Amino acid sequence: DASIAAVVAPAAAAPVPAGLPVRAELVRRVFDALARHGGTAAAEGCAPSTLGEVEMRRFAVFTGFDGSAEEWAEEFRLICAEGTGGSAVDLAHFRRLVDDQGDG
Repeated sequence: DASIAAVVAPAAAAPVPAGLPVRAELVRRVFDALARHGGTAAAEGCAPSTLGEVEMRRFAVFTGFDGSAEEWAEEFRLICAEGTGGSAVDLAHFRRLVDDQGDG
């Protein structure tokens, strides 16, 4: 998805504040970019500091998900159940997902 790359590239290029691990800062910037440019979390009833189904699908497609909307809805439901049990993904859960070395 070229649009997510366009959003993430400027965030990734900005200098990392001293003392912060580079990877952790980059993950936060990707999360913030998705939250800022997704624009649907509030409409989905999610807190502003979380990612809803639409934002997370953009990230999933960017990282290789190629299933249908119905398959994504089920996958997102499972992702949320593994996290806080709510209907959105917060930064801590997003970090765990990004750092997961599982089957993708």
